[in-house]
Amino acid sequence: MNRTAPMSSFRLTCSWSGRVRYEVQSDPFHAVKCHCRDCQMISGSGYLPLLWYKAGQIKIDDSKLKYFARTSDGETTVRHGFCEACSSPVLVKPTFDEMDVVFLVATTLDNPSIFTPRAEIWVSSAQHWGCLDESIEQVSTQRTGKLAR
Repeated sequence: MNRTAPMSSFRLTCSWSGRVRYEVQSDPFHAVKCHCRDCQMISGSGYLPLLWYKAGQIKIDDSKLKYFARTSDGETTVRHGFCEACSSPVLVKPTFDEMDVVFLVATTLDNPSIFTPRAEIWVSSAQHWGCLDESIEQVSTQRTGKLAR
């Protein structure tokens, strides 16, 4: 499959243990590389690649996840879901007043090479040793109203 192929109707998995399975029936409404400090800490790198879905677009067994909640840099309560078996980050559930969304971590895709980011967010927190992709939108923080179409 090429990088521009639609991502709908994919069966996806937690990459290490395979215990967390989820399925989406449609394409994400956004795909970003998030450089906030939370995502840096969770990923162990300079950013976390995220696919944004409306909550109803994803079928997942939450019983296989362990959650950690905290207040993000943007002062939003964010629940981070990790595989209970291998601790891989699987999803992020922010609490935005205007929408019910789930951000899936793109590295949990069966084929993560299909992830094509459309923006980089929280670039104000990006590490100097990381490379930003100047060919896509750069957002200083996270403007949910603009990005959540």
